[in-house]
Amino acid sequence: MTGEPARQFARLSIAMRRLGRALLMQPGGGYASADGAPLPSEEEIRAALADEELSRTRALMSVISARQLRLWLHGAGLLEQIPKLIAAMPEPQRTTAQIEWEFSTDYQREHPLVKQLGTALRLTSADMDLAWQQAAGL
Repeated sequence: MTGEPARQFARLSIAMRRLGRALLMQPGGGYASADGAPLPSEEEIRAALADEELSRTRALMSVISARQLRLWLHGAGLLEQIPKLIAAMPEPQRTTAQIEWEFSTDYQREHPLVKQLGTALRLTSADMDLAWQQAAGL
């Protein structure tokens, strides 16, 4: 498969994977969802592809040091909230988060704890991306 059919298959395949679904190629060149549900709309495909691209971009963001992260949080007036947010977590998540917070020497933008704390601080994904870029410069 080459050209436009290959491009369309790739777009649909990536979107389906992003949506947690599998794509089947049928004889004759058609496609079907492995779960039997309708294929996503063009709007759903575009949204899934945009989400995939954003995830790739975030995965390539610099790893920042604990010092950089804490300095940024301090400058934003958010540092003192982190221990309280961690203390409010249920076990065993709380102990894991506390160990991550106290003993990690660096942080990745897509780390689950980073995402969770960002959400708890009511930071949007765009806010978090900007914060990450700013912290990387400290």
